[in-house]
Amino acid sequence: MQSNDTFFKTYDIRGVFPSEINAAVFQRIGFAFGTYLRQLKKKKRLTMSVGRDLRASSEELANAFMKGVIAAGVCVIDIGEVTTPLSYFAPHALRIDGGAMITASHNPAEYNGLKLTVANLKHEPVQIGMGSGLEKVKELYNRNGVMVGVEEKDNEWGEITQKNIIGDYVKFLLRGVSLSRPLHIAVDASGGAALRILPELFNAAGIDYKPMFFEPDPMFRLHGPNPEDDDAREFIAREMKRDRYDAGVLFDGDGDRIFFFDETGSVAHPDVVSALIAEEILKKHPKSNIVIEVAASRMLQDAIEAAGGIARRSKVGTVIVKQTMRRFKALFGGETSGHYYFKDFWYHDSAMMAMLKILSIIAASSKPFSELVASHPKPIQWRKRYSVREDAGVVLKRLENHFAMLGGTVDALDGVSVMFPEWWFNIRSSNTEPIIKLMIEAKSEAMLEEKLKEIEAIIHEMP
Repeated sequence: MQSNDTFFKTYDIRGVFPSEINAAVFQRIGFAFGTYLRQLKKKKRLTMSVGRDLRASSEELANAFMKGVIAAGVCVIDIGEVTTPLSYFAPHALRIDGGAMITASHNPAEYNGLKLTVANLKHEPVQIGMGSGLEKVKELYNRNGVMVGVEEKDNEWGEITQKNIIGDYVKFLLRGVSLSRPLHIAVDASGGAALRILPELFNAAGIDYKPMFFEPDPMFRLHGPNPEDDDAREFIAREMKRDRYDAGVLFDGDGDRIFFFDETGSVAHPDVVSALIAEEILKKHPKSNIVIEVAASRMLQDAIEAAGGIARRSKVGTVIVKQTMRRFKALFGGETSGHYYFKDFWYHDSAMMAMLKILSIIAASSKPFSELVASHPKPIQWRKRYSVREDAGVVLKRLENHFAMLGGTVDALDGVSVMFPEWWFNIRSSNTEPIIKLMIEAKSEAMLEEKLKEIEAIIHEMP
């Protein structure tokens, strides 16, 4: 039975509640994923964890998903309201077979979704996407009679138990962390999942903090869940000017992305944050691989190489970055969206691990955070999004041909990148929205404006 399945995306499941995804859909997805686990693992008894963020629809969807999973004969450990990184931690900590996280990450409140992981033989969690398992879950979801087992009970049903592993996660995060001096920071949890973990983490680490939006906000009415939006940033930027803070941090809705602010209230560019973390890691592990996204600034690649590391470029997207990390056994990876990945976290992203790394760097330095940030030149770049009437591939090819004729070096790792000595750009189709995304970087503001106009004229050129 073919049905609407457009909520199956490249890296996860995501859609509007309840018009696109709802309890009935999630029960069916749960049964499909449980069936997929049984086919993959070929074990008599299987167990997986299920966590959820704080969105208004998350509990209903989690309950429906778990109902489908146990109908497929797989047991569930309900780990409650947690961050997405904690959901990655769960399969390893509990020594189980897989995990799921009900979340739409930084999307608006009307959205929800699902991230799925499968544990390998070492109980290391691996997130699945299209081409690495999610396509098989989609096939099972669409298979005729996929829910037969629910009515006929030809599977032995699983069971649901509850377990709180926040304390275990906090202990894991704090392994080897020791701040050399007290710090005072401002923390914006965005009314999201991070607020369930941060108080215990800060108390255990002895960090003095000013909590902001630490009350659950299921509809994100106080401010949005996307830390890249100016509307979300304005509160912590304003707070940084009210007191003497060493740093500020802003989490997204499900606690897997983080943005940093210096003591003046200025946001630290994510590429600069990645450079600081990479340099610290490379002090102990020279010649190691560090993964950067295809649209990362030249500054970041230069900083990694100057510190004795090897920069490995990756396509954009969490699942693909994690695959690239595994392929190169990279110790660290960063994306400009505020995702930071660690080999010590099974190549997953952990905003709280990144926070502790940066706070340790600040505590060990006699310089304020703003000076540490200023040690790397802020990239001169713009990032823009465009809706186009014609096929995105046609637009990208037009740009490639134009700038290749002008002598640019073309790279097609992800979309189209064209490099010139004084400037470069990357343009690609979005994996989650019907738009194309441009990143352009230059050595001066004047050149940036000039080249942006040239690119936009080609983008909007009528066929």
